[in-house]
Amino acid sequence: MNRERSTKRPNRFFLFFIVLIIAVGSFFGGALYGSLNEAKILNGSQTAGDDGTFDKLFEVKDLINGQYYQEIDQNALLEGAIKGMVNSVGDPYTVFYNEEEYADFNDDGQGNYVGIGIMVGIKEDKIVVITPFEGTPAFEAGLRAGDFIIAVEGVPYAGTEMDKAVSVIKGNEGEPVTLTILSNGEEKEVSIIRSSITMVNVKQDMVADN
Repeated sequence: MNRERSTKRPNRFFLFFIVLIIAVGSFFGGALYGSLNEAKILNGSQTAGDDGTFDKLFEVKDLINGQYYQEIDQNALLEGAIKGMVNSVGDPYTVFYNEEEYADFNDDGQGNYVGIGIMVGIKEDKIVVITPFEGTPAFEAGLRAGDFIIAVEGVPYAGTEMDKAVSVIKGNEGEPVTLTILSNGEEKEVSIIRSSITMVNVKQDMVADN
């Protein structure tokens, strides 16, 4: 999923809220970002209310723009703020994609991919296994819903780095990938052989914010 990105970001963003029904899934890269029976995408931006709830957010924005020693990419600043707000919900089924990531999601949602066959989300700033799909390498290796993936190939990843971890989990068919798993308070390493995984088609709707 990951690509080299320039400093210029797309002007449009997609807020991608995932409503999960485990029976229906969509594979994303080497792991999964969501299993969607319905996906509602808010295209555009939303304005804050008049109660001053987000005043501090705008104050920090003004401080950064006024005092940082280099020019600030406003789209990158906005994207970071949105991702932070979405991650703070603490819901592994709610994620944010920018336009490029959303395009990757659509590309990766068709055909087959090489990976281990799990769906992941974010919980407590950790990468959490939402479900391993039956018959996949992850399921056969003993991964279960609620397990945390705290490192891939010995490199630790926080929840905010889930896309990076996913790209590492992907690889060549038949080659192993080592995950460090935190399960029921116990840490263990699990080596899983990557294989070809068949995608599951997803129904999704594009909804304008206004």
